Amino acid sequence: MLKKMKFYIFRILQNNRITGTIDLILWIVIIVTALIWFKFNIQELEPITIILTSLIGIFAIIKIFVVEPVIPEITFSEYKSENKMESSFFMGVTFTDMQEAIDISKTEEKGLFLVIYDNKHSTKSKLNYSLGFFTDYEITKRLINENFI
Repeated sequence: MLKKMKFYIFRILQNNRITGTIDLILWIVIIVTALIWFKFNIQELEPITIILTSLIGIFAIIKIFVVEPVIPEITFSEYKSENKMESSFFMGVTFTDMQEAIDISKTEEKGLFLVIYDNKHSTKSKLNYSLGFFTDYEITKRLINENFI
């Protein structure tokens, strides 16, 4: 019975729509309770408001440990030549030849942005997780593109 309950609790917590609704309901109840407590000076509502606020904090912590992060898929496709690639992590062209990247870096007076990745140990590098979340925003991609090769 306990395993079955644990299974259903995990399933509920992994559903973003359900957890978002629970969060919203808890926040509305807290705000309404706090407003009633302050407006009518009902002291009995103080511990209820504190307990409900604590529940939201506990709920948020539990969600962090239960919900697995969405990791973007690594996708490289060939681009123009053997030494250049197009990547979902960056804007424009990325280089696979170090010397060519250094030469272009010197001519354009930009720094080198290096990503070291070993295909033989792809599960250990966590490239999708680390680089995917780092370059998640377009502004980050643009800043890298404007300042680095």
